Amino acid sequence: MRPIFFVLSFLLGAALYGQGDPTTAGPRKVTSQEYKITGVPLPTVSYPIDVWGTVWYPEDTTGGPLPLVLLLHGNHGICRLPGTQTDLGTTISPPFCPAGQIQTPNHSG
Repeated sequence: MRPIFFVLSFLLGAALYGQGDPTTAGPRKVTSQEYKITGVPLPTVSYPIDVWGTVWYPEDTTGGPLPLVLLLHGNHGICRLPGTQTDLGTTISPPFCPAGQIQTPNHSG
């Protein structure tokens, strides 16, 4: 329910503020870069986690300021079988996946 509410709020806000349809490609070319910071300790998690993300940004930033939009991933499992979209939940030795499994790319959504 929350993702739907967020999307609808975003679309309504864009329409009210005269920004047009936010799903339509704009005039700027966009590029991306992925990052992964491994072994980050968190007070509420018993093992270090990986902070993994993708940053999308315009190639030409002249004529700013430009808006900033943050989209966060959901709460997925830790591991999955290669070539699938099915998360297998937790593992007995987090953050490492058992043999034959790969880390779920949570940053992809």
